[in-house]
Amino acid sequence: MIKNIFIASLIGSLIGLDRTAVFQTMVSQPIVTAPVIGFLFGNYTAGIAIGIALQLIWLFSLQIGAAIVLNSTLASVIVTSSTIEMMNTISGENKMFTAIAVFSFLLCLPFLFIEQKMDMLVRKVNVFWSKKAEELINEEKFSAIGYANLSGIFFFFLKNFLFLLVSTIIITGIITMSYPVLPSSFFEGLNLFFILMPLLGIAVVLESILMKKNYIYFFIGLFIAILLKIVLENM
Repeated sequence: MIKNIFIASLIGSLIGLDRTAVFQTMVSQPIVTAPVIGFLFGNYTAGIAIGIALQLIWLFSLQIGAAIVLNSTLASVIVTSSTIEMMNTISGENKMFTAIAVFSFLLCLPFLFIEQKMDMLVRKVNVFWSKKAEELINEEKFSAIGYANLSGIFFFFLKNFLFLLVSTIIITGIITMSYPVLPSSFFEGLNLFFILMPLLGIAVVLESILMKKNYIYFFIGLFIAILLKIVLENM
């Protein structure tokens, strides 16, 4: 288990750099990150499902400018790796997958607030490297500027790696210990929550792109879809 989590933390830390530190090519979005981790753990389908759910939740929580929002990239790594690692140790994967994923997500939330503080700390530390780069430019030591830039990137990577490694081990351990003692009704509730969770993102989308005067058309379409479903089932 530790080996898999170590590898996931390493890859996830590199992907996490895309969020703000390097490139910003959107590879760090949950819809991409979760399937990558799922592929590494041998369950690409689970990664896609988790990625879609988390992407909908974080759809409009954008990392823009100095804003520091909860890290959706690291959340994707934690939830995907801990869920698949847990599913590899129990039977009934198809039945319990969504419940384990939601359980992992809920346990992950407090850690994300800690990571937010860690991110702020790293940014403050990296002010030193920013000033160092300016000094090197003024001293015309251009060949050493890359060292200052890479040092700042390294601190982001180190923060990501340590956070992922520790939090994923803790969360996976909590799920492993609590799974045998929790009632089945608890996991049934989590299964339902997984179904409802993406609706939060869908609601945000609807609120953003639909004007109030057009809501009537949405509900008419919903009614027609349900009616057609009933008619087709009874034919």
